Amino acid sequence: MKQLAKLVSAFGIVSAIATTTTLGQISTIIVDEFGNGFHNGTAVPAGFQPDPFNGNIPGFAYTFPFAWTYPVSPVADFLVFEPGATQPSDLLRFMRDPGTGKTLLFFYSDASPGDPPDAPADVLVLPNTAFQITSAEEVGLFGNPYSEAGPNGIANWQVNGAFPGWDGNPSGTMYTFVSDGVVPEPSSLVLLAGGLGILGVSKLRQRKVVL
Repeated sequence: MKQLAKLVSAFGIVSAIATTTTLGQISTIIVDEFGNGFHNGTAVPAGFQPDPFNGNIPGFAYTFPFAWTYPVSPVADFLVFEPGATQPSDLLRFMRDPGTGKTLLFFYSDASPGDPPDAPADVLVLPNTAFQITSAEEVGLFGNPYSEAGPNGIANWQVNGAFPGWDGNPSGTMYTFVSDGVVPEPSSLVLLAGGLGILGVSKLRQRKVVL
């Protein structure tokens, strides 16, 4: 039963990421440290931009096509921790683009001698927190248990109009942040979702035979 529950959970995550928005359906956004980002299956542009909340030092950021609607602050930080850690390993900074009014997402991931920089989002020191809204511990992604090798990150963080990062969908916006690993291509996610679905049916049939 635990294996089946884990399988269903993994299928749910992948299906949500791979699905485009329709009426009454939640939006999905997935990003990683390497510039691979998708909003409802459409690629999101990424590159270095000055971060006014970090002394205008260029940071690696995604530019989303939707407007900033968070009324409390023009910036909001999400701190990510490795399991059991007391210091964050990643800082995800949502921000209002001063020029366009659209939503930016700066992705900062710490690097160390044991984990040297290998991605555009890697920095030797995380920026100071500007306006923290939440924090969470990393989990394994795409049906994998947590391991230092990844893929790890934050799955299924859902927001609405009261939070930064909302894309205007009345049903909400759900994020997956990949901090260790690479975002699969949307076509691969669809295939993985289909494979998990077939495997799930097989497991159910096997279960019925045993009973």
